[in-house]
Amino acid sequence: VKLKQVVVWGIPPFLLLIALLALWNNPVTRSYFEVDYWRAVGKFGESLRLAHARYVDDEKAEYETLVDTALDGMTSALDRHSSYYPPPRYEEFQNDTKLQYFGIGVVIRKVEEGILIARVFPSGPAEVAGVRPGDFVAKVEKTSVTNLTLSQVSDLIKGEEGTTVLVGLRDVVGDARE
Repeated sequence: VKLKQVVVWGIPPFLLLIALLALWNNPVTRSYFEVDYWRAVGKFGESLRLAHARYVDDEKAEYETLVDTALDGMTSALDRHSSYYPPPRYEEFQNDTKLQYFGIGVVIRKVEEGILIARVFPSGPAEVAGVRPGDFVAKVEKTSVTNLTLSQVSDLIKGEEGTTVLVGLRDVVGDARE
């Protein structure tokens, strides 16, 4: 009878203790034990609830839209290399990395002054067209890129292999060319 009591009453708490220690030891899950984490979650949840309940534009106040926008802002605030992709956009990103689309042979970066051509690949279409590192993208086809995100500009530039795209550029001085 005593062995049965030990098994029934001793092993489950022991296993629970091991599970909690494993969570505590993991830096990713350790925040679940921190009061600041739960305050932040509560603050975010309350803000989400109020925005959803009281904002006049129902489409902008859908939970998924609000959360995606908040996550995008949160990750973008970390540094210029961090960004959030909602599931459909992440799937597009994965397709892009499988080389289903082609670009003009440049690496672009978002900087304070705009969309910068950071690198031009040798013998690529951009180099052949005279694009230089340090140029800024001003427009793609007839669309100004002034208020667009880096991924939106990238989407405008990319296309199927063999297609052409007209990219308007400006240099550091501000001189424009296509």
